Amino acid sequence: MSEMDYNGPERRRGGPDRRANGERTRILLVDDHPFFRVGMRNILEKEPDFVIVGEADDSRSATDAAAELSPDIILMDLSLPPPGGIETTSRIKRELPSTGIIILAVEEDEEALFDAIRSGAAAFILKDVGPDDLVTIIRRVSAGEYLINDKVFRRPRSRPGCSRSSASSRSTARRRHRSSRRSRRARSRSSTTSPRA
Repeated sequence: MSEMDYNGPERRRGGPDRRANGERTRILLVDDHPFFRVGMRNILEKEPDFVIVGEADDSRSATDAAAELSPDIILMDLSLPPPGGIETTSRIKRELPSTGIIILAVEEDEEALFDAIRSGAAAFILKDVGPDDLVTIIRRVSAGEYLINDKVFRRPRSRPGCSRSSASSRSTARRRHRSSRRSRRARSRSSTTSPRA
């Protein structure tokens, strides 16, 4: 699959190319699950323009590794143990503003997406992303692009002013209305039925 075939997250805004000229993209893996880190490493090490420079399993080790290794790209687990992936991203971006951080989430979460953007993340994607798409996303972020997962915006939203309490009130009103209609029909049938002589 070529980059031109990619139909995933759309480009948000451009930025400077994060790679040094002619050098491979340096990647730091941050996730508290060793199995997931091994999976990402196995996928990414097959790419000749990528090099995995390190791994981390919590916020402290991620911050230390980033400061020591100065990676071009960090794959950051959203669900990292406290203080979490978002706060860890903020801390690293303060020290390494040119590093592109890609947040990986287990599920769609619009609030987390916007928190990731505010923290300085360059991309927000789901962990079930395909290997080819992941490689393409890393290359695009490494080239200075900012990406988001457009699926997050397809979740149904409540209409403005529509709360659970108001919805419950409307449901109660509908039940009362139906009950009232049944009572009126019952009275009507009773009044039209004459007692036998």
